Amino acid sequence: MHTFLRFLAIATLLGCPRTSVPAPVDAGPPDANVDASADQGADLAVDAGPLDSDGDGLTDVEEELADGVDTDGDGTPDGLDLDSDDDGLPDQVEALPRRRFGDPADVDLDGVFDFRDPDCDDNGRPDGLDAFADAVGVPGDLDGDGVFDFRDPDDEGDGLADADELAPNPLVPRDFDADGLPDFRDLDSDGDTIDDGAEGLGDQDFDDVPNRFDGDSDGDGASDAEEAGDDDVATPPRDSDADGAPDFLDTDSDDDGLLDAQERVLGLSPLRRDTDGDGANDFFEVAAGSDGTDPAETPDSLGVLLAIVPFRQPADPPELRPAVRRVVAAGEGGQPVRLVARDVDAGLRFIERVEVDTGSPGCADEAAEDTDGDGFADTFTAPAEGAELCFAVLNRPNRVQPHRYWSPLPECDEPPAYEAALDVTVAGTVATTRRYRALVPRTSFGDPDGPREGCFDCPAGSDPCRAFDPCPCE
Repeated sequence: MHTFLRFLAIATLLGCPRTSVPAPVDAGPPDANVDASADQGADLAVDAGPLDSDGDGLTDVEEELADGVDTDGDGTPDGLDLDSDDDGLPDQVEALPRRRFGDPADVDLDGVFDFRDPDCDDNGRPDGLDAFADAVGVPGDLDGDGVFDFRDPDDEGDGLADADELAPNPLVPRDFDADGLPDFRDLDSDGDTIDDGAEGLGDQDFDDVPNRFDGDSDGDGASDAEEAGDDDVATPPRDSDADGAPDFLDTDSDDDGLLDAQERVLGLSPLRRDTDGDGANDFFEVAAGSDGTDPAETPDSLGVLLAIVPFRQPADPPELRPAVRRVVAAGEGGQPVRLVARDVDAGLRFIERVEVDTGSPGCADEAAEDTDGDGFADTFTAPAEGAELCFAVLNRPNRVQPHRYWSPLPECDEPPAYEAALDVTVAGTVATTRRYRALVPRTSFGDPDGPREGCFDCPAGSDPCRAFDPCPCE
């Protein structure tokens, strides 16, 4: 009796009809003028509508009472059973809302009406266990999306299917952070202040710990909570370089070419491309050997020319103009002055050519010659003492694929750099030299599923932090 009253309470709260069987009709006293024994050609009968023997809002035809269908096998046919599938929820609740043509609900469209489907959302848990009903038995709706939890494939609305969050045993839900909320009802299963939906089901650092349970998802040495940006799980995680990868999944959060882990070791900020604000990218400073925390020291102050040459991308900058300024010294007037690039450590491969620069501010505009016949002027005839002769270096796009071109955290102390020397010669004699360094950002080496073309066939003992001639991918 108590169970029946509880079901009626649920139905009333949901606005459901209590029964489809009408109340008896009072026909009043018999009419003395009517011969009750006579056949008047019509019966005084009332159309009671479709019969609903158990008063659950489902007709006996829908519950196949005549056929004796007994979904849960409890000995009571569905037409007389208030909980046909024995899932703990009354049929009257599970039958609604009816579908377009009046059929009972079938939320997961599996061909089984919900009142006969013990697991409407296919998450592996019986609907009654999954309903989280309140004190009067009304099913819960954790995320307030208008779908009862027993029908909602994502109860807490984090974007992850409950079936995935309930694995491997839906009947014993995991509570990873022991906060009293099972993971499939917890927006932040590992308590790192980042929504599980943002962390996803993947494993960014390939440590066999899914991101949603990993305290350091990208394996960069900084906790996800630290890289989240704030302690509010409702706000999106921080994405310092706005590249679409939040910092907790980005091994180079500021996109400066240095891994976050390297920057922490070097005392640089993983969130700022230019830690000391001197105008030189941290990546440049590390490669040039200048102090990235000292605004007074830059690659230029050390006489180092730098270019970033990401794999299969244009060099940045495509040209260094002017790369070298040479003030004409006493006795050099009339002498041929030329800039000659020579290799030091595989850097020459990244130099397309050097040429004179007569157009940049402050540079001498005297005529220059093309002494090697390549169509570009390369040699000045030095004018008067004190004039500035300027040379430009045009960088070549990087077509050489490094041996170990992708890794979540390579064990490299600094970015791969390749060096050349730029000699200013006067009458064929080296007068001064500038260093040229081409930097290959490790974070630009591409996707692990990208083209490799045999580049892993490098000589034994090759340094994984550098590229080598035997490993080209043109």
